[in-house]
Order: sequence, then structure tokens, then C-alpha cells
Amino acid sequence: VILHTNDVHTSTDGYAAVAAYRAEMEKQYGSDRVTLVDAGDAIQGGPIGTLTKGASLVDIMNEVGYDFAIPGNHEFDYGMDVLLDLARSRAQYTYLSCNLLDRDGNTVFAPYVVEDYGDVQVAYVGISTPETLTKSNPTHFQDGNGTYIYSFCEGGNGQDLYTAVQGAVDSARAEGADYVVALAHLGMEGTTSVWSSGAVIAHTTGIDVLIDGHSHEVYQQQAANLDGELVDLVQTGTQLANLGCILLDPATGDITTQMISLEGENVPTDPDTQSYLDQVRVSALLFGLQNPLGQPFRLPEVVSLRSRVVHLKQVPQGSPVGYGPHYTQRDTRLAIIPIGFGDGLHRSVSHKAPVLIRGQRATVFGKLCMDFCMVDVTDIPAEIGDEVTLIGESGGQSISVFEYAALYGGTACEVTTSLGKRINRIYLHEQD
Repeated sequence: VILHTNDVHTSTDGYAAVAAYRAEMEKQYGSDRVTLVDAGDAIQGGPIGTLTKGASLVDIMNEVGYDFAIPGNHEFDYGMDVLLDLARSRAQYTYLSCNLLDRDGNTVFAPYVVEDYGDVQVAYVGISTPETLTKSNPTHFQDGNGTYIYSFCEGGNGQDLYTAVQGAVDSARAEGADYVVALAHLGMEGTTSVWSSGAVIAHTTGIDVLIDGHSHEVYQQQAANLDGELVDLVQTGTQLANLGCILLDPATGDITTQMISLEGENVPTDPDTQSYLDQVRVSALLFGLQNPLGQPFRLPEVVSLRSRVVHLKQVPQGSPVGYGPHYTQRDTRLAIIPIGFGDGLHRSVSHKAPVLIRGQRATVFGKLCMDFCMVDVTDIPAEIGDEVTLIGESGGQSISVFEYAALYGGTACEVTTSLGKRINRIYLHEQD
């Protein structure tokens, strides 16, 4: 059993259904007789692809259990180096392409694989569209001088492509393949005619079924090969509207193709895959940081920033304090706090940032220093060793991360990520 998808374009909603159908087929035919493949353009198309440069989609495909895939033209949109890293270091499935060559004429990916199902050998041959050179960014295939260092066998008015495909098919047959399944990103409607899936079938022999992509069409049809033999040609559309299913019966030699709709009601879903897809990166919510506007619920802020008074000094009215000094407007008692812009405090909060000492609000006086700041505690009976809260709660009062960020027009995440390594981190559990 071969299950196949194409042109998903980061539309992840149907993957739980794909996993469910795979599990159903494995239960019916055996886990060692079911293969799941993708015919390209899976990792590009939406924000999840753009933001992670395809990595999150590869992770999802790993979770669903893909075995083979080919690079469609949009797999290259993040750059050749990114795709190669995903294919070699992240993907747990194998990328195939018999016609993507480097400057030395070597295939970049394996051109084919032969899978042993016990009583039958099935070869999977990867074919990428030569349109990739223009339908992705051409500079991804060039060196710094603009010279192309990669090829998709685009020459000879289609003949170079046919030769590459035929060579891979012949090699697979020579290794003992009973069936050859071409996994292609070529398309029919609206594609370059000499590079279409129909043209590849018409100019080659030895392919039993061609799983297609690229043109976002839905079809189950047959096309004649170079010897006039009919070859099954299938494509599922786009964005997981359908799941293709191919049944190879080695006892009769029959090939049956099916199209399973993944839309509408009563579509099964695999609970483990759905749980994986439902994961949320909570980000700043781990700290209880939540935009206070338009939220249906409130989370308590659990991050706090605290220091201690290390020195107290009484100065007369008119005394300069700090760099580019501010002058005291009265006789003033100053508390010295060992934290400054070298620890990630924003210097723009100088002379206005609030702190809490003994449950009362005080204000930073003068400009922040690299390692210290001064706080006016004239009206607070502060002592050396007193705790100073710069962010958090103390004595029934609080200073939120949002309040601190607003002092200089920043964001809550900017505040927390700016705090330096010199600040000790203490992690408190609920029982603490």
C-alpha cells in the first residue's frame, strides 16, 4: 500500500487524518507493507513555514511517519543550504531526486530507493521539475558570480530529463525492482509541456505508476509510455484535500488507485498526531506576560526582579548625583542598589523608574550607572540589606513588566530577554 500527498503548502489540518488512514492500512495489511510518500511543496506556503524555514513542517512529517519525499520547487525557497540541512539533519524520511545535479554532475539526493516488502521489491524514483530554476529564487542555484552550480536536467528540450529518469528506472530494475513508482513534482495543466508528467511517461519505459504534484490538479488517469503501455498517473490536488492510495497486488500484478477525501465530516483523525499538532508555543506566557488589552482571562505575572540596598548616603540640597548629574532639590537620603544598565536595565528609565522598598514606592534618582542605581528613600525608613523590588510584588503593591516597559516604549518580552547573565536566576516551584 502506498499512501501519497502533494502540494500541502503548510496546510497542517489534514495530517491527523493522514496518520489515521496510515494506521488503518497498517492494521489491515501490516505495518511493513504500508509506505507514505509526498510529491513536493510541503514545507512552504504559510507563516509556520516562513517563520521556521520549513523546519516545523519537517517535524510534523516526521511525526506522521513519512517514508519518502521529493523536493518540489518551493522546497528550495529558503535556500539550498537550508533544504540540505533539513534533509540531512532533521528529516527522518528520505528525499529523492534523480535529476537534481551539482556542478560535477552528481545527484544531490538519492535518485531512487528499492524497498523490500518480502515478496515484492518496489523502487521509488524521485523527479523534480526543471521549472524550479525559475519558480524558486534562481540565485539559490548559483555561485557568487551568478554561475549556475546546480542543474535539474533542463536541457535538450526535455531529453536531458527523460535520460535522467530512464537511467534511474533502469538502475532500479537492474537491482531487482518488480515495480517502479515515480514520485514526481511535474504536473500537467499550466506546466512546461516537455517537462510535464505526461511527457516524461511518453518518453520513458519501465514506470508502473507516477505519483504527481506541482499543478494542484486532482486526477486518476493513465498515459501511454514509449512502448505504448499504459502507466497510472495520479495527483491529489493541494492542501490535503485528498489522500491518494495505491494498492499493488504482486499475486495478480494489478495496480489499483484510490482518492480518499480528507474534507467534510466523519474523517478519522489520529489522536496522538492531533495532540502533536495542537501544541502551542506559549512563549512569554510562561512568565505570565500577557497583553492586558482584549484578553478573556488574566494570568498572574510570575517573574520578578529583586536586589538589595548595599549603601545609604545622606546628601544636602543641591548635591550632584550620577553621571551628567541630577541635583537634589532637598536634603536627600539615597539608597545605593547594585544593579544597572550593565545588567540589562534600560538607561531610558533613569530618574523615573519605580522600585518597592518596605512595601512603599520610591524612584530611581539620576542616571543609571553600569553597575548601580540610586534611589530616593528620604521618606522611607530603609536600611542596608533591605530587599528592593524592581519588577514584581512587595507589601501589597506591584510593578509589572508592562509598567516598566512603558517607561521607555519597550515591550514586555524585550524587558525579560534583556536581563543579563550577572543576575542570578532563582526558580521557585509551587510548593516553595
